[in-house]
Amino acid sequence: MVNVTMNRGDKLILNNDLTQNSYLTLDASNNILIDNLGAECLRIDSNGNFGIKTATLRSKFNIESDITNTDETNAVMQLELRGKTNESVQLLIGYNTQGDYGFIQANNYGVGSKPLIIQKYGGDIGIGTSSPGARVDIQSGANAYGLKLGFGSSGVSDWVFANSFYSGMGQSTYALNIGTGDSTNGQDLFLLTKNTSHVNGMVIKASGNVGIGTASPAASLHVVHGGSVGDIVLALDRTIADDTTIFFYNNGVAKWAVGHAYSANVFYIYPQGTGQGLAVTETGQVGIGTNTPASTTNFAVIGLNPSIGTTIVVDGSGNFYKSSSSRRHKDNIQPLKEDFKKILEAAPKSFTYKITGLSDVGFIAEEFEDLGLKNLVIYDQEGRPDALKYDRIPLYILEIIKLQESRIKALENKVR
Repeated sequence: MVNVTMNRGDKLILNNDLTQNSYLTLDASNNILIDNLGAECLRIDSNGNFGIKTATLRSKFNIESDITNTDETNAVMQLELRGKTNESVQLLIGYNTQGDYGFIQANNYGVGSKPLIIQKYGGDIGIGTSSPGARVDIQSGANAYGLKLGFGSSGVSDWVFANSFYSGMGQSTYALNIGTGDSTNGQDLFLLTKNTSHVNGMVIKASGNVGIGTASPAASLHVVHGGSVGDIVLALDRTIADDTTIFFYNNGVAKWAVGHAYSANVFYIYPQGTGQGLAVTETGQVGIGTNTPASTTNFAVIGLNPSIGTTIVVDGSGNFYKSSSSRRHKDNIQPLKEDFKKILEAAPKSFTYKITGLSDVGFIAEEFEDLGLKNLVIYDQEGRPDALKYDRIPLYILEIIKLQESRIKALENKVR
């Protein structure tokens, strides 16, 4: 071992070949320099910063060297870490000054790439942030990809995740685009498949509306499908043997249900909690108030027991019900007291319906009301005359016939 004491400005020759000298120098600023053939190779400054081929030590370890694309291809980089027993395996770290990008590559020299593992034992990774809030937290600026994954040798990206969606993104070349911050759609979220535009993908608006096939959903869920004739627009498929139901909620409370009853093979609509509403069977029977309309009827109304030839009545509110004559279904039975002869003052009319334009004959409901025949008038929800109980008119005529019959018998008795 040789101990050498140097003062500032001293220079120590490290090569015994006087024509090929290398020097170790302690300069006036207490920097240690190593020169080879007149060119500085290494520098350690008074702060302990280390530099290779550079006199500008901005960091603890500094390497100054230009790397070209050819260098990179030949596995040449500013910094190379390699194994001892196998010097072919290497980790290359540096900056390609020709391509103008940073570079990290695990490599097997002359063979190909090797796996690169980051945070093997846990910990978050931040890109564009010093405070990652997830296992991988990527923060990118406007008009920049958040994460871009490319597959295949063509160089075309198959998957793109971006924090900003804009025309320069080259959307037509990707299999999937997800982006927000479109200049025309605020902070909407788009999901598009390859070679599609906003219209053909899915959008979640800043308002929460979801559009499928449209960039401007007008409801919480808005589906637009042009396609071909016969295409299915929306399909629900239950993969187990059970009912398929869609519920309608109001303020978190289920109000209505629409769906398919698996066991009975019935399509149903009913208020939640009742289990009974409108039901249509696979053979076309319709039930109201029952989910199992009789197979021998095309239309069933629950409320009154069915019977052959029953009249169905629609009231002024649009409700329909069975008209029954049995006292079993009636209360407050009283004799009808009316001036039945007023029916003789009713005058039939011919007319044309405003909505359909069809011509017909009949009576006018308002005229019956004016005659005092209100029991034969059906009123709407606002109390206006709307229709007539034509099937009840014979009751009045029958009473008149009874009166005439009694008079005829009285006259016959006089003649005798």
